[in-house]
Amino acid sequence: MGFLDKAKAGFNNTVNYSNQKIDEAKFNSDIYEKKSQKKKYLEEAGEKIYVLYLNGDTVISEEIEKLFAKAKECDEAIERLEKEKAEMVENAKNERKSTTEDAKNN
Repeated sequence: MGFLDKAKAGFNNTVNYSNQKIDEAKFNSDIYEKKSQKKKYLEEAGEKIYVLYLNGDTVISEEIEKLFAKAKECDEAIERLEKEKAEMVENAKNERKSTTEDAKNN
């Protein structure tokens, strides 16, 4: 393997790693946003349930059910984003490994 092949493989791996970190940051931002939305929905639901409790009404209203449904949607989105992020990281690592192996074989 020549010096230029090694240098090219190293450069490609560096670019790939940088892109991976950028993509991870995007996923982390999306995950944080969904967690924040979920927290907001649950806090709002909690406040409404507390008001119902103070009024002696213990039945969960349709409005509360909608907030719980939105919180559940956030959970599902968080799970999907975390899975996509893990797949992206694994694919990037495999690509870097393949690039390094190809450079060694040439």
